[in-house]
Amino acid sequence: MLEFEDVPEGDREWLDARMAEAEGGEEWEFQDNFRLARAGRASEEAAYEDARHGGCCGSVDFEFPGSPSGATYLWGFNYGH
Repeated sequence: MLEFEDVPEGDREWLDARMAEAEGGEEWEFQDNFRLARAGRASEEAAYEDARHGGCCGSVDFEFPGSPSGATYLWGFNYGH
């Protein structure tokens, strides 16, 4: 799985804005298992899926194409109890 600190510097601000837009002010109770991966990177995607399935109750996942570096990012988390 990809850590935010490992996102290329040119993509960080862009990705942070996409993540804030995706949450859209929703109230997601008891968030856990936050995850981030670059689409097309098998090891990152496998760790992403492991984190998704290891969380509680509901999950929400987003895909953000078109980063400044050309990458597509997957971001999500679990919520509920």
